[in-house]
Amino acid sequence: MIPMARLPRPLSPSAIRRFRLVSQAISITFAVTWAGCQSETVNPVPTTTTATGPSSYAGKLDLEIRGTADVTLDIATSPETKVTITTTGAEAAHLLDDGTKLEGAGRFEPLPEAGSELYVAKLSLPPDAAGPCGAKNRSIALSLHHKKGASHFGGALTIYCGDEHYGIPARVLRLSGTLDPR
Repeated sequence: MIPMARLPRPLSPSAIRRFRLVSQAISITFAVTWAGCQSETVNPVPTTTTATGPSSYAGKLDLEIRGTADVTLDIATSPETKVTITTTGAEAAHLLDDGTKLEGAGRFEPLPEAGSELYVAKLSLPPDAAGPCGAKNRSIALSLHHKKGASHFGGALTIYCGDEHYGIPARVLRLSGTLDPR
């Protein structure tokens, strides 16, 4: 004898209600997601600032706890910024010795959504065979941040072994202090 196939039971009223609620939830989720995918007009972030800000900053920043760095940022309101740094008391022998003068081109990045500005530069020094980098060049990345209208700056000089300005740093030296507008 061949067994008869079991026929599905009819759905109970509570199961039908659950099915309708789940279907409505899926429909609402889809509608909200679709509405969020519509195009919107976004104003682009400006790449330069107007000439209302200072044309340069200069001053002495604390370098770690005991050292100092004389920092000058020229033409500080354009994308191209000239950076000059002279360190004293860095306590980073053969990486960044006392009296080391670093000069180079940097970049100014306005951050209008945060009401602040960022200054970055990629600098380099020749190899020092007695140091931890050996025969490799020393690449130094500068980053300085400050709130627009404030004179306090904070950031770091990060020293890397080799020609790249990223990766595992040989040393990070924190910078903090006041740079006066000129």
